[in-house]
Amino acid sequence: MSLTPKDFLAFVVAEFPSEDPVTVEAIPSLWVSDSTSCKYPSGRISQTALRRLLKDKFSKPQDDWGTNRCRILGTFGEDSLFH
Repeated sequence: MSLTPKDFLAFVVAEFPSEDPVTVEAIPSLWVSDSTSCKYPSGRISQTALRRLLKDKFSKPQDDWGTNRCRILGTFGEDSLFH
């Protein structure tokens, strides 16, 4: 079964198993490509800009973002997740 952003609420909690150490982060559901991958900004983005994007449930991936392997752990509809 292939998942699309429409299958999710505003945010997903994604585990990035390729990271060392493995990381978990809440990201906008629009960044999810399918059940095992998502788009994520490259290292060229400032931490301030990244935090702003992560909090915006309507932010869309840019063409120059990389595709990362991930595992979806959960979904959330409230942007109060970041308060």
